[in-house]
Amino acid sequence: LDYTREAANATRFKTLFAHMSEVYVPRVYDDYTSTKVLTMEWVDGERLRTASKSDRISGTGPRGSPDDLALVEVGVRCSLEQML
Repeated sequence: LDYTREAANATRFKTLFAHMSEVYVPRVYDDYTSTKVLTMEWVDGERLRTASKSDRISGTGPRGSPDDLALVEVGVRCSLEQML
């Protein structure tokens, strides 16, 4: 695995999906990246499985909440744009 290629891929991905406000790609620090080390911006966030707001308080919310479905839609759109 060559992390300089991964850095280039991340930069390309960021450019390709700049039109989607729901997608955030951390900045790559090229000066600190090598074939064995990839250095990117730290991003505070949530784990994907806890990203939905609907079930957080009571733990009893329905599956397929609007937040969950919106997250799936973004993932599908990204995948389709990469393939096409």
